[in-house]
Amino acid sequence: MRRDDAALDVGQLLQEEAARAGEHGRGFAVVADEVRKLAERSGTQTKEIALLIAQLQTVTLQAVEAMEAGSREVEAGTQLAAEAGESLERIKVAVDGVARQVVEVSSATETINTSSADVGQAMETVAALTEETSAAAEAMQLGIEHGYRRFLEVVAQALTPTSCCWNAKPSTCHSTPAKCAT
Repeated sequence: MRRDDAALDVGQLLQEEAARAGEHGRGFAVVADEVRKLAERSGTQTKEIALLIAQLQTVTLQAVEAMEAGSREVEAGTQLAAEAGESLERIKVAVDGVARQVVEVSSATETINTSSADVGQAMETVAALTEETSAAAEAMQLGIEHGYRRFLEVVAQALTPTSCCWNAKPSTCHSTPAKCAT
């Protein structure tokens, strides 16, 4: 038997006993009526408490699901950030190699300037090579800058909460992360 049903039964039983007691039971009847009213309020409040507990359990489950989804997204973002870091390291090694080549070409250009009368022809070739290398270095630099900006975007995206309830109190958030994204 549930508590609210038991409280109503007690109130009813008290009234029946007061009715049987006759004149002497009138004071008892007033007390019995108050006990019945108290039992009714107690039953109503018990139901309200049960409803609040069920709502709290639902909100708690939604919060746990949102935290698990957020954790998965952070892990994926961390993996992307690691991959981007590795790519940037490979680009840096390539740029260092190009820089060494530029230094070597520049050194060769100086040597050729001090050489023979055929230096003019060789200088044109070296200048063209230097221009190509410089253009390649600039292109790589632009690629590195683009890759770095993309890396920052990926990290920012990975660290951005997806739930509309991220800053909300659990009692005010009534939607799932999937609903918040729309």
